[in-house]
Amino acid sequence: METKLPKGSERPIRSTIGQLQQFKEGLIWRDMKEEIELWLHNAHLGLEAPQGEDETNILRGMCKAARDFLELPDVLINLAIMQAEQEEDNVED
Repeated sequence: METKLPKGSERPIRSTIGQLQQFKEGLIWRDMKEEIELWLHNAHLGLEAPQGEDETNILRGMCKAARDFLELPDVLINLAIMQAEQEEDNVED
């Protein structure tokens, strides 16, 4: 998943880098991650015996969405880091 947002769609990350890292290491994210991994596993099982092209496309879309969601904490951390660096650059200018 790409970390940088398309130009013009930037939005501030309100959480601090520390808060995001704490969330990523915490029990809530672990529980969410395990549930999404189960969804991903079940979608993969469905891809082994698809019932047609439409179902295959739906399952592939579900797999991509699940993988993207699993990367979300890292994406947000990277965006927060880039935002902090940009703010530092703006202060220095």
